[in-house]
Amino acid sequence: TGIFFDGKAQAWLPPPAQAVVAKWDPFNNELLRCGTKGMPLIMITPAPVEFVREGDRILMRIEEYDSLRTIHMNPTAQPPGKTSQFGFSRGRFDGRTLVVETDHIRKQTFDPDGVPQSESMKLVERFTPNADNTRLDYRITVTDPVNFTRSFDLTRYFVWKPEMSVAPYNCLERKWNQR
Repeated sequence: TGIFFDGKAQAWLPPPAQAVVAKWDPFNNELLRCGTKGMPLIMITPAPVEFVREGDRILMRIEEYDSLRTIHMNPTAQPPGKTSQFGFSRGRFDGRTLVVETDHIRKQTFDPDGVPQSESMKLVERFTPNADNTRLDYRITVTDPVNFTRSFDLTRYFVWKPEMSVAPYNCLERKWNQR
């Protein structure tokens, strides 16, 4: 188990979250039926991603599930009264690094192995381009006092491939005939 970011997250599960994982049925997983990933799971996408500046927002288009995240660059932007799949994101630049703080994330599954997450989850993401802008390093700090005993960082990177662009997503439902 633990394929999300090499399983680091499962090391910090309190007993109630461990019990949820123990009951997880990987064959009854909405992601197998073209259900969409939420935050932060969508960030491990193998599909193309692009950032588009639109006024005081940055739109993050993710090909997988035709996902669209909005990063509010206005520091006074206020979240809506309810949670959502990708939460409410506020961004700022720290030098060349885009720092994004996200909260108001809907209660959902943290990873494909059934690790739960709560509406108390807060994320801090850092997107840092390398010197020639061919690689975008990504670090996310995850804090969820309900389902993790401590905050932790996860990392990965994106590689710029100019021949690729975000295209419409065609999900193929996965069917399992055996258990």
